[in-house]
Amino acid sequence: MGSVAPRKARQRLPTGWTEELVRKVIDYYDNQSDDEAAAEIEAALKSPKMTMIQVPSVLLPAVRKLIARNMALRADALRAIGSPRTSRKPTGRTATVGKRPPRKRR
Repeated sequence: MGSVAPRKARQRLPTGWTEELVRKVIDYYDNQSDDEAAAEIEAALKSPKMTMIQVPSVLLPAVRKLIARNMALRADALRAIGSPRTSRKPTGRTATVGKRPPRKRR
């Protein structure tokens, strides 16, 4: 009986990413000098779109869950209003971020 080679698990990439894009990102950072990396970090720290905070390590899992939950809610809201950032067609529903839709009266 011959042995069967185990299948290599195919990695799932984030939406919009391709293997070529992953290779380009890896190549970019592999070929980046220390000075370029430091300049990139400094620019990120000064960005008005991002805020850097210190969080106690024990709280980090909870903070990550909170961020993931918020991102999921925002993505759902964008899909619901038919934002051009999403690939789904508009559903006609209105977006409710962070609160339940009103109850239907009987």
